[in-house]
Amino acid sequence: MMFACSIAFFITSCAGGGSSSAGSTIPTVAQNVAGSHAWTAALLTAPNGPRYVAVKLPANFVPTAIMRDGHIPGSVGKDAAIYFRHQVTILGSFRNEYAVATSVNSHGDAVGFSTAGTLQTLDVPGRALLFSGGTIRELPGLAGTDFSDARAIDDRGDIYGGSGSKSNDSGPRSLTLVRFSRTGGATAITRPTVFNDESDESYIGINRSGNFTVTRAGDGFHPDRGFVGHGLTVVPVIESSNSTAAALNDDGEVTGGIALAHQPPHQEPRETAYIHDEDGTRYLPFLPSAVRAFPSGINNRGDVVGSSSNDTAGTIFVYTHHTIYDINALLPSPLAFGFVLGGLSDKGAFVAGTRTANYIVKPVN
Repeated sequence: MMFACSIAFFITSCAGGGSSSAGSTIPTVAQNVAGSHAWTAALLTAPNGPRYVAVKLPANFVPTAIMRDGHIPGSVGKDAAIYFRHQVTILGSFRNEYAVATSVNSHGDAVGFSTAGTLQTLDVPGRALLFSGGTIRELPGLAGTDFSDARAIDDRGDIYGGSGSKSNDSGPRSLTLVRFSRTGGATAITRPTVFNDESDESYIGINRSGNFTVTRAGDGFHPDRGFVGHGLTVVPVIESSNSTAAALNDDGEVTGGIALAHQPPHQEPRETAYIHDEDGTRYLPFLPSAVRAFPSGINNRGDVVGSSSNDTAGTIFVYTHHTIYDINALLPSPLAFGFVLGGLSDKGAFVAGTRTANYIVKPVN
């Protein structure tokens, strides 16, 4: 099944939410990173920064993402589930398989997938699912494929995910980005092998207008490439670059990671976070000592959350008010976060976890 990371370490982004609106065009594509303007910002110390609190999620609830309105899709045992305002809503399972929700819109419709194995089993085909009105419906994939899963649903009911075929126990041989029909069938949007199951950089983010982001993971011959799309059309966010596209907001701002050109010799490769819109590409500053930054969510205020690391350590960064922060400098007590999931709510909340617990991390006031 697609997306090799275990559910506890999902880094997929499905940040739908908000009210329905008319469709919009695909954001302008930057022609060249070198022609974009850099964006610098000061680093503030914790006493001058915002304050956050980490609230532990229920122990039996395993999250997969957070929506912009604060709903958190995931699973409880074999059942897909949604967490919101301290309550868990069970959506159910399909054919007694393990089921998980990956995205939910403002109407309460959710999508996800199920598998006959466990959620950590990579070589068992999955089924794309739609949870709507108290019912669970399988969404068939492309003809000739043997697994599929749904990753994003917008407020108009457009559903995106993947459909593919596996070749051995290491994962699928091919995978195609598709748009699922609620009445049956799927339509290919891209050529096969858009995703690589051995990569954790395969995202689908969607906004209320139906624009989406997706990353084609590199295969050893081609670099990672971030795309933005609408309907059945996708275009690169940044031309001629090694980049990812993690998420976008309702204003069409896209965030992702990009390998910096002209790397200094004998130094670690530097990969920075960016925000791209019709005016071009802006780079986010690094945290001190960090050499890589991987965004996972952007909200309608333009705030960004993601992970930042070097070869020996990592942390979660929050970018807000044109300033970047280490989240542990803003919490009452530091936590040993190992990952941050996709999405960022419009109130600035996100989901992160340690090896023993998952948390919703949110600003105070």
